[in-house]
Amino acid sequence: VRREFAPAHVLGKEPQVVALIGVGRVVAPVLHGVRAVRHDSPGAVVELAFQAVDEVCVRHAEPLALRDDLRDLLAALLLAAPAAADVSVGVADDRGKLAEDGGAAFFASMRDVGLTENRITLAWDPDQPTTIRDQAALDRYMANAAAAGIRITIVIAPSRARALFNSTSARNQFVAFIAHVARTYRQVKDIGVGNEPNQPRFWQPQFSTRGTGLACTTYARVLGQAYDALKAVDRTITVLGVSLSPRGNDNATAATNASTSPVRCLRDMGA
Repeated sequence: VRREFAPAHVLGKEPQVVALIGVGRVVAPVLHGVRAVRHDSPGAVVELAFQAVDEVCVRHAEPLALRDDLRDLLAALLLAAPAAADVSVGVADDRGKLAEDGGAAFFASMRDVGLTENRITLAWDPDQPTTIRDQAALDRYMANAAAAGIRITIVIAPSRARALFNSTSARNQFVAFIAHVARTYRQVKDIGVGNEPNQPRFWQPQFSTRGTGLACTTYARVLGQAYDALKAVDRTITVLGVSLSPRGNDNATAATNASTSPVRCLRDMGA
């Protein structure tokens, strides 16, 4: 059984917990981040939606509030998967990252309901290209995660949507930062590169003045560079990418939210 991340279009309404189980495949619950897509085995879908807390952009879920539902979900997974011992369930939540206790209480809540993985985000600041933001707090968080037996996934993205546009230097600095994070936190074996390149909130510009797609072609180059850089640090790192938004209007002249559909984005990337 292999662990994969759920593609965005599976989720529908965010946030949700989604698990896909089939021969040779387990999709762990996470908001976005396609690790791989396989079509060679059937899968059963177990889907559980829960109410978001805080604003949507924070995308938090309180593990304690999900205690009963998550136990039901885990029970369903045990029934559905012959290799149940290999099933790993976690949350995509930054809540404990900057907590005063270094995430200790957060991890205790996770363990209480059987969660063993936590996906967090990390922003790259082009004005401070080599600085890991809040590193002291993140160091404590990583140490507490290791002590609690929680596997951490980090998704790294630019803090500004236009940070990588038309700048080879900025792209090289971003990739160097990703490798720096990997060297700093050697225990992290799953690292995501960027988020939703088909949405202007994260990647700009989406199109040229002639309507040619730009964001996804740029993202593809960055992803390729980051892949090589991460594998040079540690060949066992799994590089996560192409975490697309399920929405996109392919309208370069739209008054608001000119975005790229997932299909066009993949085509622009050469898929």
